[in-house]
Amino acid sequence: MHYAVTSTLSAEFTGRTEALLKRTRLLSAHGKFPAAIISTDYNPDLNSVYKLYYEKALIPKQVQFLNIYDFLSKRTYDVREIEHPLEEKGLVWSAVENGKAYRYFDNGKYVLYKNYETPDKRLKFIDMLDPYQHKRKVRKEYNCAGLCHKEIHYRQGTVYVLEEIYLDELGKAYLNKMYDGTSEQKLQSIYVFQDGKALEFQSETEWIRFCLGQMIEAHSTVVCDERLLDRPVLEMEVPKVKKILFLQHLELNSVEHSFCRYTRDHLDQIDELVVLTNEQKEVLREALPHIGKVTVILHSPEEADESMGAPYSDALFLQAWRSLLKAPKPASPFNKFFRRA
Repeated sequence: MHYAVTSTLSAEFTGRTEALLKRTRLLSAHGKFPAAIISTDYNPDLNSVYKLYYEKALIPKQVQFLNIYDFLSKRTYDVREIEHPLEEKGLVWSAVENGKAYRYFDNGKYVLYKNYETPDKRLKFIDMLDPYQHKRKVRKEYNCAGLCHKEIHYRQGTVYVLEEIYLDELGKAYLNKMYDGTSEQKLQSIYVFQDGKALEFQSETEWIRFCLGQMIEAHSTVVCDERLLDRPVLEMEVPKVKKILFLQHLELNSVEHSFCRYTRDHLDQIDELVVLTNEQKEVLREALPHIGKVTVILHSPEEADESMGAPYSDALFLQAWRSLLKAPKPASPFNKFFRRA
């Protein structure tokens, strides 16, 4: 299996996500590789993004989409939709914001706020309020199916987050993120509830590393093009996995910055560093003279050299990607690169 690890997948995108989808499409549709894309962002309605990618043929249907939150929660997206009426038993309400939100009162005390500000006017969130301070103490967020997927608890009398509790499709907590309750919102710890145990992690990096270690199969290739995810990818403990970092042009203009400091200290954990041009390769070698694992996947045939083998025009990395898929052609340097994995 060949995995691409990234942070965010969204309905509207440019840049890295566009390149990621095209690259994965080549591997799966043209190169006939089993492929999966793993995202680490939180989106309770991520399935709608996947459907959009499939419907627009941005990615072939044999490509799997995985997400660390969906993985932990065992989310299926196959649930009965729940309607949330305006009425709340024992409370009276008043519409605000053009009927998109409502305030609720209990014997004159302001105790609840409901927001329906979504395209289809479904419930977005409910705020439970402290009637003596008019500050929310708990917010419950709902997905497009009407399920409560997250609870946010606040420090008393403030808008500062104390903890975020993530709920599965049965309403059970599978994840808890605890914060310091200040304006800086510093993460203190993360708890994963699994097999009757609460597993504690001290950072996002440590937690993501744990998730990837459970999701990725042995004897696989893992491609990472998001610098904030380099560390968990390199540190995850999965047997016989080839770890590849893709470096973008803008990143190479700042090779002395933090991501490269970490990379420089952990070159022994990287199987390949991939850049887009020979010029970028030289820039990288200049910044990291001891690095020896740099592969060029060129943008255009004009930059190809004899070491690339087959005619590079068969696989223009970005510009001619679509034409490459229209008809069978000889294997590209990109495919050859992964067949060596």
